[in-house]
Amino acid sequence: SNNYWRWFGNTNIAVTTITKLSGGDPIAPTVVTLADLEENPEMWESVLVKVENSHIGAFNQYDLTITDGTNSYLLDDDCVPDSVFTISSYSHAVYNNSDTLQVGRYFDSITGISIFSYGTHKIEIRSGNDLDIAPVSVADPVVELPEAFKLYPAYPNPFNPVTFIRFDLPEFADVKVIVYNMRGQLVKTLVNEHLGPGQHLRVWDGTNNMNESVSSGLYIARIKAGNAMAVQKMTFLK
Repeated sequence: SNNYWRWFGNTNIAVTTITKLSGGDPIAPTVVTLADLEENPEMWESVLVKVENSHIGAFNQYDLTITDGTNSYLLDDDCVPDSVFTISSYSHAVYNNSDTLQVGRYFDSITGISIFSYGTHKIEIRSGNDLDIAPVSVADPVVELPEAFKLYPAYPNPFNPVTFIRFDLPEFADVKVIVYNMRGQLVKTLVNEHLGPGQHLRVWDGTNNMNESVSSGLYIARIKAGNAMAVQKMTFLK
């Protein structure tokens, strides 16, 4: 079912009984870095986290990529109304129906639940108050778009349970990222969509297109973006 695909593999707590101990005590988020989230995203599933000092690196059809210049993670808008925060496919986001956010816009902090859904790890904000957006200033550093296509080394590699595949696009392109085994058989399609310029991030969790865990061994990630193409090897360990 769609819900199975949406939440397959997400770590969560099933509530069976509730005991009220007190009231009016908000839960404090755990302050993490993007490096923390990238290194072990499963550790942070269903945890209220806070990321400080990041900026928008790119947009895709459903999410935006936040980055600190080295590490990246996804930010989503599924859990708030469009009037609060909405991501417009491939191009920009709008906050509170008034503030248009483009690639390069800085966040002083982002608070939300780190989850795994639709095959990717991401942060879901709970309300507009979860976004502390830095005001636009002429003194802000300019975040330049990539000048060329680039595929970064998968990290971690070897890996278990997940590895991150990051790539730069200098312009809009039809992009495919596909994982093959060493016999050349297709294992997993990670990306098959039209993406905008910027830095993009995808996660492979060692499963095939049937969401079945693959065997330990060497795999090849092949990315094609327009006329550009690159491959890299990844080792999955159980």
